[in-house]
Amino acid sequence: MENKKKLLTKILEYAGVPSLKHQALLKVTVLLWNHESILYEPWKSFDDTARRCLGQKSSLVEYRINTLPLPVLLKNELSRFNAGIYLEIFKWNEYQLDKYGLEIIIPKPLCWKLSGTINYKKTAEF
Repeated sequence: MENKKKLLTKILEYAGVPSLKHQALLKVTVLLWNHESILYEPWKSFDDTARRCLGQKSSLVEYRINTLPLPVLLKNELSRFNAGIYLEIFKWNEYQLDKYGLEIIIPKPLCWKLSGTINYKKTAEF
């Protein structure tokens, strides 16, 4: 029993648990991406590609970050999370296109792991 506890402790130390600040910033950024004005904004034209559409949505999230009543330092950190989420959504989109031939752009809603990556299983369940 004690060996299992030591092993679990070593695994947690190796994998690391995100700080509360990291988790909160990720949650705020995900909430901004999951906001209905972002998720349900229509495409501007039939020529839009996934990258261009995601870029427009990322810009909207960035605008919302800049309007939040937060210190500049936190806004900068949220912007970095926004860039990471943009890349994760793009990778998710590529995965869906390669594996299933689907171009979904943004899954509704996005479900995330604490590590800041998309939880593919939970996202697919919705």
